Amino acid sequence: MTLTIAAYFGIKVNNEMPKIAPQKTPEYEIKQSPTEIMPKLPMRSLACGPGSSGKTVMLSSLILDKDKYRGCFSRIYIWSPSIKVDDSWGPVRDYIKNELGHDEEKEGPCFFEDFNGADMRRIAKKQQKITELLKTQYRDKNYRGPKKLFSILFIIDDMADDQRAVHKAGGVLESAYVRFRHFQISTIVSTQALKLISAVIRKNLTAAFFFRVRNWSSELKLGILDEFSALVDPKTLHELYKKATAEPYQFLYINMLARDVNEMFYKSFEARLIPSE
Repeated sequence: MTLTIAAYFGIKVNNEMPKIAPQKTPEYEIKQSPTEIMPKLPMRSLACGPGSSGKTVMLSSLILDKDKYRGCFSRIYIWSPSIKVDDSWGPVRDYIKNELGHDEEKEGPCFFEDFNGADMRRIAKKQQKITELLKTQYRDKNYRGPKKLFSILFIIDDMADDQRAVHKAGGVLESAYVRFRHFQISTIVSTQALKLISAVIRKNLTAAFFFRVRNWSSELKLGILDEFSALVDPKTLHELYKKATAEPYQFLYINMLARDVNEMFYKSFEARLIPSE
C-alpha cells in the first residue's frame, strides 16, 4: 500500500493548512526584448565556445538587433582585449557612442582592454545609486506615473586566461552573478572553456549559449553534459547539443528560467528543441 506524505506524518489535510506565498513587493517597469524566448532582464549569461565559433557575432546581435535587446540598455560596458581593434565590435562601439550617447570624458570609459575589478565596482556602485534613487522616488505616496528602472550590461569577452576576471573566488565578477541583478545589471561572460569559469558563476546562470566544441571528451562530456545534466539526462542533452550546433556558427541556447523543459532549449534563436523520451 502506498501512503501519501500527509498520511505518513499524520498530517490532516484541509483548506486551513498554512501555505507559503510570495510577499507583495513593488512592481517596476524594466524594458525587455520584444521576442518572448529571449532571456529576461536582468540576465546572468554565459557564452561558451572555441575561438572563431561565432560568440562575438552573437553578442553583437544581442546588442544591435531590434528583435533582441536594442534599446533595452541605457549603458553597455565591455571588457575584451580586442574591443578597440576587432572590426566585429565596430558596429557595437558606434552604437554605444552615437546612439546611447556615452561620453567617455564625462562618464569614464566603457571599453576596457584589461580587467580591473575596481572599474566594475565603480560602475556597479553608480548604477546602484541610480536604482535606489529611483525606487525612493517611486515610494513617495504622492508619486503618480510610470515606475521605470534602467538596465545596463556588462560583457566580459575572451578573458578566460585572466584569473582576476573569471575564476577568482569571491571576486567582483561573482558579485555580478549574485548581487548586481538587484541593480538591474545584466552580465554575460564569453569563454572558450566552461571549466575556466568559477562554480558560483555557473550555478547562478539564467541563460547559456553553447557553440560547437572541438574536443568532445574534455569540454563537452566533462563540462557541459555533467554541469547541466540536472535539466535533462546527459544522453538527451547531447542530442540537443548536436542538433543545435550541426551547422557552423549555430549554438545551443538554454533558458534556465523556463518552467517547462519543453520551452528551455533552442537552436540559436531560430527554433525550439523539445526533448523526447
